[in-house]
Amino acid sequence: MTTTEAFGAWGAYDRDEPFPLFAAARELGTVHAVTLADGHEAWLVVGYEEARIALNDPRLSKDMHAALATGAGVVAEGLPGPSFARHMLSVDPPDHSRLRRLVSTAFTPRHVEQLRPRVQAIADDLLDEIAAAGPNVLIDLVSAFAFPLPFTVICELLGVPDPDRAALGRGLTALLAPTPTIAEYERARAASDAVVAMLEALVEGKQASPGDDLVKHPGAAVDDLPADRGRARHDREPHRQQCRRSAPASRSARRAAVRSRQADRRRRGTASLRRTGSPLDISLLGRADGHR
Repeated sequence: MTTTEAFGAWGAYDRDEPFPLFAAARELGTVHAVTLADGHEAWLVVGYEEARIALNDPRLSKDMHAALATGAGVVAEGLPGPSFARHMLSVDPPDHSRLRRLVSTAFTPRHVEQLRPRVQAIADDLLDEIAAAGPNVLIDLVSAFAFPLPFTVICELLGVPDPDRAALGRGLTALLAPTPTIAEYERARAASDAVVAMLEALVEGKQASPGDDLVKHPGAAVDDLPADRGRARHDREPHRQQCRRSAPASRSARRAAVRSRQADRRRRGTASLRRTGSPLDISLLGRADGHR
């Protein structure tokens, strides 16, 4: 695939060996106007310094809900869709900072080191199964080791029950598979809906009966999350006002300044940051008056 072809459908390149294409794109410049594979226009940033500046520019945003609210011409809904679009990688401060604090408490160096024996045991078991197949058997390393190792660790961290793991794994595999045809997209959407339902049920179950796993750690902040997992921030404002009244004045002032900057950014128009492989994609959002 040439760079001209790639820029006309960015994201449709060979995911197994994209690096020659990335290198060719960098040779042509550090910032390119591209069309994504789904037809949306975007800016592709392939320079390190330029990407660093873009990621720290307050005029740019990675809030998927804000992007989706501006209209279908800005960004594709994608899968799993708006229900799971408010996670640490797709929100701006202060929500990003809050979620990052929750995760950081569960992944301190000490806690991560405590995971080492169990992760090692899982890896050893998988390697024993591969060895048991015999020396002349062709092994798919992805399905035999590269997928089940992190998947099993994540399931144990989240407390996913053993009977649910196989279905969750199949759903994630189908959800993340390429969808070049309508039929394949419909299969991915069905898998996405199943994955969302399983994860929502997991969180609801942990709220009712916390266990000895990662999901129990963010429990103290659950009430700060939207009940429908997709509500806009202004729908939660009465609750936030109540919480802020008990906060120190200095912290309230900092938060007010952050909200003021965010409001100004939304009025002027922002941009949605997305990652596809190594380079940075910046999909322009519409301005508040509807112009792009």
